[in-house]
Amino acid sequence: MSNEAGLVASMQALGVDPQRLIEQEHLGDAQGLMNWLGAFTDIHLNVKEVVEAIRHSPYLPRIPVHGFVIDITTGRLTLVDRDPTE
Repeated sequence: MSNEAGLVASMQALGVDPQRLIEQEHLGDAQGLMNWLGAFTDIHLNVKEVVEAIRHSPYLPRIPVHGFVIDITTGRLTLVDRDPTE
């Protein structure tokens, strides 16, 4: 069974109609699916949001936190967010 067929079978076993889900959640295109899954389209914005969440977490120590994006082809790091305390 392919991944697609397995997913559909699992959904149907749980009583979920895949076509109805696609229509109700506007999943008919890649952007709709990405939004529904919580995927991000701007990696730099995502890094900034995650860095802010880490900086303001009550469960983590107050240490400088920086945000970088890595180019997976070249390995080059790009600084996206420098901690303002540094």
